Amino acid sequence: MRLKNILVFTLFLFISSQAATDWAGLQNTLIKYYRYQRSGLASGNPYNPFYTTTGSGTDANKYPHWYDAADGGWYDAGDFVKFGLPMGFSVYCMLKGYDAFTDPDCYSDNNSWSTIGTKDNIPDILNEAKVGTDYLIKAVISSSSIIRDIGTGTTDHQAITESGYGNSTRTYSSRPATYCDGADVPAYYAAALALMSILYKPYSTTYSDSCLTKAKLAYTYASSKSAVCTEQSDGSTTYYACTQYKDKLACAAIELYRATGTASYLTAAKTYFSSLSPHYDVLSFGYAGDLASYTLARNGDSTTTGSYSYLSSSVSMEISRIVGGNVLVTGASVNTTDWGVCATVGNAAFSAALLYNLTGDVKYKNFALQQLNWLSGSGSYSKSWITQSGTNYPNHPHHRNDYNLSSVARLTGGVVSGPTSSCSATDKSTCSWSFTDDASQYKYTETALNYGCGAIGACALMRWLAKTTDTVVVDTGLSATPASLDLTSGSETITATLAKSASWTVVLKGATSGATKKYTGTGTKISITGWKGDADAGKFTCEVVNVSLDTATMKVWNVQRLSYAATTFNITNVAVTAFGANDKVVDNFEDTILLTNTLSGTWSLFYDKGDSISGGASGKPSILSDSGRNSAKGIYFTLVRNTGATCASGPYAGIRTTFNAAGSAVNLGSADTIMFDIKPKVANTSLYVELEQSNITDKAYFSYPLTLGVAGSWVRVYIPFSSLTQPSWKTATLATNKAVALRFTGYGKGTGLFSLDNIYISNLNITSNSIRSDAALKIAHGKNAVDFYKTAQGSISYGLFMDNADGKEINAELFDCLGKKIMSYNVDNYKSGKLVNINCNLHAGIYFLRHTVADTKKAVIATFMVNK
Repeated sequence: MRLKNILVFTLFLFISSQAATDWAGLQNTLIKYYRYQRSGLASGNPYNPFYTTTGSGTDANKYPHWYDAADGGWYDAGDFVKFGLPMGFSVYCMLKGYDAFTDPDCYSDNNSWSTIGTKDNIPDILNEAKVGTDYLIKAVISSSSIIRDIGTGTTDHQAITESGYGNSTRTYSSRPATYCDGADVPAYYAAALALMSILYKPYSTTYSDSCLTKAKLAYTYASSKSAVCTEQSDGSTTYYACTQYKDKLACAAIELYRATGTASYLTAAKTYFSSLSPHYDVLSFGYAGDLASYTLARNGDSTTTGSYSYLSSSVSMEISRIVGGNVLVTGASVNTTDWGVCATVGNAAFSAALLYNLTGDVKYKNFALQQLNWLSGSGSYSKSWITQSGTNYPNHPHHRNDYNLSSVARLTGGVVSGPTSSCSATDKSTCSWSFTDDASQYKYTETALNYGCGAIGACALMRWLAKTTDTVVVDTGLSATPASLDLTSGSETITATLAKSASWTVVLKGATSGATKKYTGTGTKISITGWKGDADAGKFTCEVVNVSLDTATMKVWNVQRLSYAATTFNITNVAVTAFGANDKVVDNFEDTILLTNTLSGTWSLFYDKGDSISGGASGKPSILSDSGRNSAKGIYFTLVRNTGATCASGPYAGIRTTFNAAGSAVNLGSADTIMFDIKPKVANTSLYVELEQSNITDKAYFSYPLTLGVAGSWVRVYIPFSSLTQPSWKTATLATNKAVALRFTGYGKGTGLFSLDNIYISNLNITSNSIRSDAALKIAHGKNAVDFYKTAQGSISYGLFMDNADGKEINAELFDCLGKKIMSYNVDNYKSGKLVNINCNLHAGIYFLRHTVADTKKAVIATFMVNK
């Protein structure tokens, strides 16, 4: 059978068995293994009385474990050695499972630290992990002295027939301590202690502080080294032959950042992680990159190279290793053949559980479930690889005390090494596998600390998924299509998939308008089609729309996913409706008076350099007459912002129009929504619409951030006054009774090119000045005046106002500052406010225009300046 076919078969065969397994029972059994391995404790270990100090008198020498250089912790396997590398990893791995799956139903509280069957309101996983951190606190003596191992591998790894008594007596007086000389072991200690300082704080701030203090010392030591610890001098173990240490340092640094908030730890974590090379082994004491990857991604990091993809690649690699072809291994992710597969299956399941926690992708949940089923003999599998658990489990583990003292205390919850093959083929399904349930055959039946810690965390995920409450798991995250929506021609579709049938509520909310739309339904599928901008409250406009599951009406699992229960899309255009009777015009540009609005207010320009901002370098904005929407008249304005301004907002430029001729503050009455049509010349251009207030003097006005998507297309924008907000560092209130002007402002380096038309404000009722009629335009401007719109070296444009001159011919003359005539021209068929455009060739300087009504001596003289 080819590997690809096996993958397809095995990855989906088991899915229906999820609910049938007693995940709490399996998890608690796996935790019992660590309780059995406790070393040197006066109480609290009824599973293994031979690791305690109950002896007295001459018998005391038979129980030397209390007198180790650092007592406590766990023995590594079926021996009497404490190895720092697998112990540090195992503590951190156990705590990371509890850290990732925080629901109270993910872990049990059946026992206290010292007593079986007595609850103490502390999850059993924390009680057991505390055995490890208690030891690590003692092992971290200072920032320059850290215990690595207790005992000697060669001495302790003797015949399986040697009893706990005999081994203890032999090693009592000379049990050595080996100290760290590399980064990997102390980095694991630091990661575990820092994480425990976070998780145990609700139960004891004193203990939390102790853990954090020692975590910092261990990290100081680890970060000063640039290699892994060396082998023991007798060559008794290969634990320290692993080739990486920066993955452990990344774990330590990110946990210390979480515990302290100190930014330097986060910087260090990213640096260490960014230098990691891809690994080809499963999560274990030698490879902790999966845990660093998960924690960085969960912390919100999206900049570190591979922070999320590292874990994804790792799990994808394990999925690709699912094999079949032999009843012993079918369905298992086979990472090795020489030492069996069980030691890595549970940890591979844990990596997948963490990735599912981040992404919600159901294939990762399915893989984790498949591996746990294979390991525990659940579902379609018939053999358990966990001692005293399930059916057909290994009954003869390679463990001295279980071998000699089985009538007293059996080893429970130990994951054995499992099936072994001498095959080296790439496709492991073609290999011949065997297993012998023999205590003397360590390659089949040995157990060790790092074999089962990951499976405990994977069981936490399954316990939560097996809950029968109203809590909802999102299997396929919320998706909104299209990402950019033009409501004049299209509609939005929103979908998601739930793990089980449930009542659901989806809310659409405008990021700036605050408009909302709610949908409800029941089932495993969320499908909302044909949304075209309708709202239950408010009015959607051109803005980002946030789509989310409503956690006020449905309980969504609090996993650290990458926005899996939420998504967004952007409205680029909205349907245009006719302005109503209560929508008051500010300026529709139909009167040809370009720089005067219908409220008697005036248009003007502003920019950082013109405002004398230090370092200001932006160009002066311009306003030109332009065609409006639907063949009407409008204006065209440009905003050019250049790097250089040193004000808080950086470069800026904009145009503004006041609410009266004086440019003073007015009361806008019950005005509630700003409306206008705008057309960007460049796609995805940003602009802020601001309400200028007389009581705000630092330019931090209430504003609405507008992003215009499609170039060359008119967009109708609706901005409720309730959507105007100040920068987060400001505390003023919106005061429509102190309104001075409406502003269109661009911030940051860049160029904005826009056409603008039909500026209205609904329910506008200015109480300090009246709104003019079109007939009053000339009166508001004066009987005789020139209103300059553009004065450049190549052309000028202006509005001309002359009393009693309509229909007459006007003679125009242009002079320089010395009185030299530069050009003459006629203005025919004059009408008050007529727009005049003249092409010319001028130098920088001051100029005069004189307009005279033909056959009379009545003249209007105006002065203007041309800049360089």
